[in-house]
Amino acid sequence: MKLYLLAFIVSLVYQVAAASYASNPDCKPLIKDMLYDCGTKDDLLKISNVTITPPVLKRGSKVEVHIQGHLSGEVTHGSKIFAKVYKGYFRLYNDEKDLCDLVDKANGTMKCPFQATTINLKQTVDVPELPVSGTFAVEVYATSQNKKPIFNFKANVRAE
Repeated sequence: MKLYLLAFIVSLVYQVAAASYASNPDCKPLIKDMLYDCGTKDDLLKISNVTITPPVLKRGSKVEVHIQGHLSGEVTHGSKIFAKVYKGYFRLYNDEKDLCDLVDKANGTMKCPFQATTINLKQTVDVPELPVSGTFAVEVYATSQNKKPIFNFKANVRAE
């Protein structure tokens, strides 16, 4: 009986965590029920459009991300990108990389450094090989070489 109660509680906690992005007044939906801009007015990157293909991710495969917007300041080597993946309150993935190294190595349309400009970025990104499938809460944020916020995205992502 205790095991069933624990499973029920974990399920409730997950549902509350996944729904929290949609109900957070600080987060603006970019893709309905999936991707949210949770940054501040001080973010260097203001997003006008985002597409993610395919919308349901396959663990260990690739996904194409297309971002359009405006970058209001310089981004150079030393800028960091952070990615965290949660299943409920359990963190399954946590990574930090140099943003420019990641962009330069990816098969994309832009290279670092970035000056203030209009952004039309298409990047192919590896989907981590996570130990379970289902819906995950994802947080990806970046800071400039001067520690200024670049962006803060949160997402509810389904992976098979």
